[in-house]
Amino acid sequence: MFQSLSQSDIISLNDHVARFSERAIAPNFSQPETLVSSDKIELLIDSAFEQGLISTECSEGMGLWVTTEDPLQIQFSCQALRKIASINPGIAYQFHQLALTFYLLRELKNIRAMDITLAGEELPAAVLQGHFGLARYSLVRFLKGAAKAKDFELLSDYFGHRAGQQSTLFAHRDWTHLLSPVMVDHHSSDATIQFEWLERQNLISSTEEHGHGLNELGHYVWQLSSKQSPSNSKAVQRSTLSPAQSRSLYSRVLQMQWMGLSNIALGSLGHAYTLANDYAALRVQGGSTINQHAAVRNLLMDAKSAYSTSLNLIERACQYPIDESSLFEIANIRMKAHPMICQGANQALQVFGGMGYMQDAGMEKIVRDCMQLRLMNGTPIELSLFISELEQCK
Repeated sequence: MFQSLSQSDIISLNDHVARFSERAIAPNFSQPETLVSSDKIELLIDSAFEQGLISTECSEGMGLWVTTEDPLQIQFSCQALRKIASINPGIAYQFHQLALTFYLLRELKNIRAMDITLAGEELPAAVLQGHFGLARYSLVRFLKGAAKAKDFELLSDYFGHRAGQQSTLFAHRDWTHLLSPVMVDHHSSDATIQFEWLERQNLISSTEEHGHGLNELGHYVWQLSSKQSPSNSKAVQRSTLSPAQSRSLYSRVLQMQWMGLSNIALGSLGHAYTLANDYAALRVQGGSTINQHAAVRNLLMDAKSAYSTSLNLIERACQYPIDESSLFEIANIRMKAHPMICQGANQALQVFGGMGYMQDAGMEKIVRDCMQLRLMNGTPIELSLFISELEQCK
C-alpha cells in the first residue's frame, strides 16, 4: 500500500525537491551550451534514488509516481517535475521515466503478471509508444474495449517486434533493460497489450544524433536480435495481463507519461519566463529598460499567460486519481497545453532579440526542449484524433 500524503507533506517535500534541485542539479547546468558528461548525470540519478525521489521495489514512499490513486501524490509528482525541469528538462525526463518504469514494474508484480528482480547496477527504461503516432483510432478502441479485428491487426503492427522493425527510445544513457509493450493474441477477442522485459545486450541498438532537443538524453533506435525474437520466447520474459488488466494498466501509464511530458515542458517555460523577465528589467534601449516597451510587455504577457493557463489545466487534473475514467481529460490537457507552452517559450526567447538564439543564453535550448517534448507520445494532431475517437466510444 502507498503512503498517503497530506498538504503539509506536500509543502515539506516541495522544499526538499527545491533544495535538491538548486544544490545538486543546478551547479551542473550553469553553462547551457555545454553538454554534461554521462558520469555527472549518473551521479545525479544515484542521488535521486538516495533522496527517495525515485522509488524502486517499495511502493511505500514519497517519490515520483508512487501511486496514481492519491491526488496529492499526483500533485507532488507534477510539482516536483516542474521544479526539476526549471533547472534542466532532460534530467527531469530521466527521473520521470525511471519513476514511471518502476511504477510499471511494481504494478505488474502486485497483480502477479510479472516479477522482475533487479541487481543494484541495473537501470531499466520503459517505452510506451509504438512505431508511429498513436495507432490512429485503434488504440482508443482497444482501451475502451471496443476494438475489432482490423484494430488488432493495426495494433499488432504498431507494437510489433518483427525482424527488422525498428523503434525509437529516449532514455538515460546507461539503461540496461527495456520494458516494451507488445500486442498478443491479436487474432482473438482475448487480445492484450503485454510488456516484454528485454536485455539491452541482446538488442540491436544504435545511438542517433539529436534531431532537436533534450541533449542530456540518449536517442536510440533499437530492434530485437535473433536472441530475443518472437520465435525465441524462452529468451523473452513477458507479462500475463488479462484483457481488463491490460487496458487499465496501459491507460494509466500512458496518462502518467502525458502528465510528465506536460509538466516538464511547463517547468521549462517557467524558467524561460523568469530569464526573459529578468533580462527585460536590466536591458536598456532608447533610454529605458526594455520592460517599459509595449512590444516586450506583450511578449512577456504571452509567455506568462501560456504558463498560467497550462498550469490551471494541469492542476485541475491533479484533483482526481489517474484511471481509465480520466483518459479523456488528460489527453485533452496534453493536446491543449503543449502548443501553448511551446508558443510561450518562443515568445520569451523573442524578448532577448538576436541574443536569444545564442547557445550561452539558454533560451534556444528551452525552445528546442519544449518542441522535442511536444513530439513524444503523440503530437497535438495525433492527440486530436485520439480524443475524437474517445468521444465516439462514449
